Amino acid sequence: FRELFAAYAVPYLRKGVPSLFADIKPLRAHPRTLEAVCTLADEGLASLEQTGCLPGEPARELPSTIVWTRALVAQLADLCGDSARAFTLIDAAIEHTPTCLDLYIVKARVHKHAGNPQAAADVMNTAREMDLQDRYLNTKSTRYMLRADRIADAAATIAPFSSDSNN
Repeated sequence: FRELFAAYAVPYLRKGVPSLFADIKPLRAHPRTLEAVCTLADEGLASLEQTGCLPGEPARELPSTIVWTRALVAQLADLCGDSARAFTLIDAAIEHTPTCLDLYIVKARVHKHAGNPQAAADVMNTAREMDLQDRYLNTKSTRYMLRADRIADAAATIAPFSSDSNN
């Protein structure tokens, strides 16, 4: 399993594919497999942080690989209910690459799962403000604001993208 998972996941980590977590999330239905994935991801992150290389790889990885590995491990920690660890990892990833919008989306999701809709909305709005033309980010930010019962903020956020505002 280790070899198959590494063969599948490592190219995604190297390329910075945010959907890797979505691909492996269904493994939560199989606790032993999910545990193995978490262990492998933790080992990969530890190796990257110590040597700059993934386990069993002779060459140093690009700095972006550690960012995406931290994001993956943060999402896995969130999935397992360890929000403190998830926040530590995603904050480290954001500190490394503060312009990566996908990292803010992960952080907002961790806040949401931790039961803090206000902080989740704030983080999602930070991502939205980094690219005001992005319809996806505006919609996500609006949804997070609605969850936080910030109706006026949500209406103002989505207004530029609604058909009513064009009249």
